Amino acid sequence: MKTFKFLSFFLMVFVATTAFAASSVNWKTDYQQAVQQAKSESKPILLYFTGSDWCGWCKKLDKEVFHTSDFANRMGDKMIFVDVDFPMASTQSQQVKSQNEKLKNKYSIKGFPTVVILDQNENVMGQTGYKPGGPQAYANHLSQIIGK
Repeated sequence: MKTFKFLSFFLMVFVATTAFAASSVNWKTDYQQAVQQAKSESKPILLYFTGSDWCGWCKKLDKEVFHTSDFANRMGDKMIFVDVDFPMASTQSQQVKSQNEKLKNKYSIKGFPTVVILDQNENVMGQTGYKPGGPQAYANHLSQIIGK
């Protein structure tokens, strides 16, 4: 009986963990690593320029779109996601700060949130920001940019 309870508990934890993993986007912070993965998997790259701890529209985009299971299920395996964050209160390594500043300058980012879509060879496919309508509408918008 104890073995059955243990196995039941283990199965419930496994199912819950698997469901959660499938319903979230895998955000990267290392741009070069993301580019390598994009090339090896032939996928576009989404660069999300954000001020995660101070930008109201960024928080809205996170909550309404990027951190929803609907968005993850629709787009999570179609792109490589890179979080290019410019926080005020949170700490980052000097390497990440430097990388993010270079990316901001390279893509002439003037405001937050800005979403830049690159092909696997780092060519700009499109640029966008917050759009109302929720995860499905935003996924449709991104799908139009990447042509899928």
